[in-house]
Amino acid sequence: MDSTAPMDEWPQIGRVEVEPGSLDGPGVALTVLATELDIDIDESTRGEVPADGWRVIRRHPEGGVMFAAPVSADRTRWHVGSARPGTSQTFHVSPEPERLRPSRADRRGGLVLKWAPHMVDTGIPDDFVVEVVNEGDATWWPDGDSFHVVGVFTEPGRSDFSFGWAGMHRDGGVPLRPGEYARMRVDVNSGVWENIEPGTYNVQAVLVDLGIRADPPLTVTLTKDAIAARRHRHPSRRSARDERRMIEHDIQRLHAITLAAESLDIVLAAVRDAESADDAATALATALDCDQDVARLIVSSPLSKFNAVSRDRTAQRIAQAQRRIDAL
Repeated sequence: MDSTAPMDEWPQIGRVEVEPGSLDGPGVALTVLATELDIDIDESTRGEVPADGWRVIRRHPEGGVMFAAPVSADRTRWHVGSARPGTSQTFHVSPEPERLRPSRADRRGGLVLKWAPHMVDTGIPDDFVVEVVNEGDATWWPDGDSFHVVGVFTEPGRSDFSFGWAGMHRDGGVPLRPGEYARMRVDVNSGVWENIEPGTYNVQAVLVDLGIRADPPLTVTLTKDAIAARRHRHPSRRSARDERRMIEHDIQRLHAITLAAESLDIVLAAVRDAESADDAATALATALDCDQDVARLIVSSPLSKFNAVSRDRTAQRIAQAQRRIDAL
């Protein structure tokens, strides 16, 4: 598989990038793939997914593998699964097929991201605002894409940065005719104002689903008074320490879900005969050799958290949460 192209040029199944060329060809039987990856097949899965057409669609640097099979002859919808080869673990395929989508580069078409004109003269605005503009020659139509825009403060001249974001309350994309635009607020982590020092910064804005940056970034000069005023306007904001504690708790919960997803047979055996949630957590803590709080998190998690697609998203969310901690 040729994975040398930029990732935003890779096609997607749902929201997962797929290595170019991996969807070509007939694929192999599920049993053959399981043997090749040295993983066990969950017997309850066999009757719910195709028996043939399976292939590896992506390999993660940390060793995880994603694989998929088409649901129908037109190959527009696919069942997706994931596993870590060599661990003899049972994999669980997503219960519902995901839709095959063009790459982000193809989907964004003629869209560009621009700062709203009034941003230049606003000073330090209470809200940063951008415009998603269709500069193409045809109407742009969303393909499951949101218009969620994330903002990050960087030093002037710096173009590389990372960020995390939550998947809730996302603003859905809307069709745009040539020349039309949608004006959107930029989501800036409120914790930024607790730690930022006075100085000149670039505000980087990114339309997350389509990978579009506002170019050039917005340059702002933050004075001590401007920062204090921003903090005063949001008195209920969490402190950096509270923010860190919240993120660390979220990481603990996500690791608990990962631990359970890799040992579902042990989880089921431990909780099957428990008469209460506390009893189940106690039995699970012993079976998995984890502490009671982690066990309680696992017991209270819905089963949908343990399917293949959710496991991949959980890994992504752990990485995003860690980046948020690093940025505090």
